[in-house]
Amino acid sequence: MAGAGSRITLSFRPFPGSPFRVRWQAEIADFVLNSSFTDRQVEGPFVFWHHTHRIRGVDRGGINITVIHDQVEYQPPMGVLGRFANRFFIRKQLERTFAYRQARVVELMRQFMKPVVTIPQSQVPHPATNGKRTA
Repeated sequence: MAGAGSRITLSFRPFPGSPFRVRWQAEIADFVLNSSFTDRQVEGPFVFWHHTHRIRGVDRGGINITVIHDQVEYQPPMGVLGRFANRFFIRKQLERTFAYRQARVVELMRQFMKPVVTIPQSQVPHPATNGKRTA
């Protein structure tokens, strides 16, 4: 079973059609069974990456639902290029990635549980505007 100290290594193309891949290694820094876990970048494209996944049950008018909440803090690569990449590419790619994951979780949950309720993107918190980004 995965837990604190577990690592995952993956690679991805930094943009569609890229001829090269970027390596990314993350480590689970904190793990609370049935509640939350936090991963942090050990090696990868960001200066800083800290992602907390929280899972909790909520009673909504007699219907027990599961809420998944992600908090991502990151600092893009340094310099003008990093700021440019974040503004025009990284942030949008992160939004697409989490939208895809949300859709995929709904799809998988429908196989095992009914009903599945999605929270509209308009109700998802917006990123912080300080030096670190929250998505």
